[in-house]
Amino acid sequence: MVNKKADIWVSTVLYILIGMAVIGMLLTVIRPKVAEMKDSLSIDQTVESLNKFDETMLRTRQATGTRLSYELSLSRGDLQINAQGENITWIIRDSAYRYSQEGVPIKLGNIEILTEKKGQFWQVTLTRDYSNSNLNITFSETDTNKVLTASKIPYKIFLENQGLVENKQHIDITIVD
Repeated sequence: MVNKKADIWVSTVLYILIGMAVIGMLLTVIRPKVAEMKDSLSIDQTVESLNKFDETMLRTRQATGTRLSYELSLSRGDLQINAQGENITWIIRDSAYRYSQEGVPIKLGNIEILTEKKGQFWQVTLTRDYSNSNLNITFSETDTNKVLTASKIPYKIFLENQGLVENKQHIDITIVD
């Protein structure tokens, strides 16, 4: 009778171990797919956010003195305001999702998307170039670049049309804490 109780306990422990192994294998297979889906959604949301930023930029551009605000939630990656190159770039360096063909830039509206392999991850770069738009972008009234990093608190960005400077519409970007 003692052996039957021991056999039951051994069987129970073996079944628990087998169940844990199966769950572990499932997590190993499912986890990368979940990361891919999460990154895909994040990139899609960023494209949408850059399009809204672009709309705000175009509305600001319509009349001198216009000052509009834009709230940016940046959960992943870096947003670069390149005042010297007249572009806005968002980069995610550790994406599990390959958004497009590697090394081939694609256009999605006004946004150019480039996917590059970086180790075991993908680097996805989204750029809105204003250099051909007859705009002069500055950050806090200087021709400096600014990098915004991921934050739980949304950034409050103001775009202000400061009129024509050297036959280009001068748009100043400021960030309020």
